[in-house]
Amino acid sequence: MTSPQITGYITGLRRSLPGPVADEAADGLTETYQQHLAAGASDHQAARAALADFGDLAMVVAEYTRQAPGRRAARLLLASGPAAGACWAANATLPCTLRTSTGSCHSTPPLRRRTSCPAARRSEANSCPL
Repeated sequence: MTSPQITGYITGLRRSLPGPVADEAADGLTETYQQHLAAGASDHQAARAALADFGDLAMVVAEYTRQAPGRRAARLLLASGPAAGACWAANATLPCTLRTSTGSCHSTPPLRRRTSCPAARRSEANSCPL
């Protein structure tokens, strides 16, 4: 059995936070409430003390949201997305200077494989002992 104040707070957590996060926070609040009851506080006193220990609902939700792991990744993607898009657009609109035999465009020349085998340099690839 919990206090209506605790139930209302938990309802607010479940409305504002993802399920597992809200459940974890609700468990912590319920445990704090139970500890105050076990210490001899009345139902009303235990609820008020637990809510005071836990903090204001808006502050708790804001802190959980601020520290969410996906939030940092989302900010990074939002910050780097326009720059990456601009690079792709510039690459797509610049004229191609090199064309392969298939007609595809390369912005840089293909890399040539360097070899230390003298026979391979003379186009005698099968005679190289490597």
